[in-house]
Formats: sequence, structure tokens, C-alpha cells
Amino acid sequence: MKFIMVAIGSHGDVYPFLGIGAVLKKRGHTVTVLANSYFENATNQAGLDFYSIGSADEYLDMIGKSGEPDMRRAICDYLFIRPMKPVFDYCASHYIKGETVAVCNISSLGTRLANEKFGLPMISINLTPMMFMSSYDPPLFSIQEYPVWVPRWAFSIAIYTAHRVFDRDLCPSLNRLRKEIGLPPQRRVLGWMLSPYKVIGLFPEWFAKPQPDWPAQVELTGFPLFDEGHMHNSVLSPELEQFLSGGDAPIVITPGTTNYKYSSFFEKAVEATSKLGVRAILVSKFQEQIPRNLPAHVRFFEYLPFSNLLSRTSAVVHHGGIGTLAQILKAGIPQLIAPWGIDQFDNGARIKALGLGGVISSKRCTAKSLADAIYVLMNSPEVHERCKEISCKINASDPIHDTCRIIEAFGKTVST
Repeated sequence: MKFIMVAIGSHGDVYPFLGIGAVLKKRGHTVTVLANSYFENATNQAGLDFYSIGSADEYLDMIGKSGEPDMRRAICDYLFIRPMKPVFDYCASHYIKGETVAVCNISSLGTRLANEKFGLPMISINLTPMMFMSSYDPPLFSIQEYPVWVPRWAFSIAIYTAHRVFDRDLCPSLNRLRKEIGLPPQRRVLGWMLSPYKVIGLFPEWFAKPQPDWPAQVELTGFPLFDEGHMHNSVLSPELEQFLSGGDAPIVITPGTTNYKYSSFFEKAVEATSKLGVRAILVSKFQEQIPRNLPAHVRFFEYLPFSNLLSRTSAVVHHGGIGTLAQILKAGIPQLIAPWGIDQFDNGARIKALGLGGVISSKRCTAKSLADAIYVLMNSPEVHERCKEISCKINASDPIHDTCRIIEAFGKTVST
């Protein structure tokens, strides 16, 4: 089979597709990844063919909007609108009936248009439970959890409103292209954009139980757990090895790959580690947000493969991205989530409810409240026991291969 894999987003959106694509290629299939040019090198390292959808400058510009009032529009533009026509054009020119299947993230409107126009078989990949927008298990969009007395109909209204916001943002651009390619207007986006055949959720059922209002074609596998450590068997640097071997297991503090406005939080976190007397590793793509003159018990690194590192650490303070969260669960250590947007509040609430960690406000926390929260998690036998239990579950599973089996089975149905 020939697989077109559309992976528009940040590291946490793209890397799962690289992991899935690498396994599909090993099984004898042809795989081409459509992603932003920023990820061309990573795609090549995974041994996959690459086709550029957007420039690296566009990706960096989107990152630059994080935390700003127009962040939602910038993300919609980057994830949904700009890739729409180039993805459609690529699919239209490379689709061979009976041989080609598209596997895409759920924001890929161009793939869905090719499916509707030409019958291109497609599978949608959903990385996070929030995007199923269930009124039975409503997604959380802030640090504040919902009161238990809120009725389900209230969540249904809120979700309906969220859908209409997406329609307002996306339908004008979508319908201009639909008119150009000879399709009638589409009034609703979020339900329509999913594959009508198969949607794979890359998270386990114990993390988010399927709900009655999820699409019927959803099938869950598990966290893909793929990062740069898997692509070239990277070893930890001598500097990091020396630090890890020089004392107790440190905690890791990271805001993810797209947040460059974490300076204040890093300052508080470093002070918190001093209060606790624990060692720490700061990880960020943006060195300018790291405090100067770090104390001897703290080290900074621009990037580290968590698949290789986390088993040698004691806890992680992070933004709540689903990829980071999953690597921590695999390592079997506590996590404190300081979310700043998108799916991170919802992910944090799930981790807290499962007894695997805690949540703290990234904006309103102090060095003392951070230190207190870290101390509670690191000294909780219940949290440590629960983390070990979930780690065993994850290490006993093989979600990428399970996902590939579903994709191959679907491919066989369209090739006959």
C-alpha cells in the first residue's frame, strides 16, 4: 500500500506519525509524510519520504502567538486553513484507487475534501480525548474543575457553542475551496472533518473511556511513545550523564516545545527546587527564557529524548502535552502539570483523577506553592504505587504496532 500521512502541528502532533510511518515502512509499505518544513530533518531521520506543507517560518510564527489573545486564530490558521489546499492538491495528484490510503490528524481538512471529492480512503488520528468533545465526559478548558451539580445539557450547550465558533472560523475558507473544486457548501466542520470510516484514538481506554456521543467509528489503541530517542538510538550526552550520576535523581521541568513565554515559571521552579533541596533539569527550545546563573543543582538542556531520560529522574513538572505526559507515565514517576492552553487543562484533570499527579496554575503559582505541590507528589506512597501500576500497563502494550495493524486491515478492505 501507499500511505499518505498528514501530520500538521507541533512535535507532539508530528512524532506519532513518524513512529507509525516507520513501522509501516518496515512492513513493506510506501510512506510519505506531509508536514511543515520544520520537521523535514526528523522525517528523514525516521527513514520516511517527506513533502513540505508550509515553511518553518510559518511554524515559528505560530509558536510566537502562544499565550497571546489571537492564539486561537493563529492555531486555526496554521493547523486547518493554510494546509488545506496544498494537502488537497497533493492527495488529488497522488491518489491511486485501490493502492492509496491517507492517514491524517483530525485537523486535515484537505484530506477530508479529497475523500469527499475522489473517494480517497482515509483514517483520522486523534491524539487527545478533548477533541471528541463529549457532553458525558466534558473537556476541561481551564484550571478550575466543573462543579458536580452541572447538568449534562449545560455541557451540550457549551459544546454546541464551541462547534459554532469553529464553524465561524473555518467555514469561509473551507467553502471557498469547496466551491473551487465543485463541492457544495459545508455548514458544520468538526463532525464532518473526521474520517467516515475509521478514527483511531492514540490513547488507552483507562485514560479516557469511550462515551455514547463519540463517533461510532472510533477505535482506541494507546500512547504512541515515539521521540528522537527511537530514531537514531541516541545516547545521553556526557554532560548529562555526569549530572545524573552526581547525586539523587533530579526532577525535570519543561514547558514543551512550543511555549517560549515560561520565563517567570522557570524562575519560580528554580527557587522551588532550592527550597526543596532537590536537583533539577530544565528543558526548553528557547534558552532566552532560562534564568541566568543557574545554581549548581540545576542544569539546562535545549532538548532531551524523554524515552531515554525519564526512568532516571524522580518527577516531572510540565505543561500537560499528551506526548510528554505519556512518556512520564511509561517511566512510572509522578507529574505536576502547569497547563497554559489547548488540551492541557483536560489532560491535567485526567492525570489528577487517576491519582498519577497534580495540577497547578502556571500563571498564579508561587515558588512556595510549586515547592509544596512537588513535595506532596514526591512523598506520596499512593501516587508512586499508582504510577508503577500504570507504567506496567504501558510497558506491556505496543500501541504503534496495534495502530499499524488497524491501518493495514483498513487498507486491505479498500484494495479489494
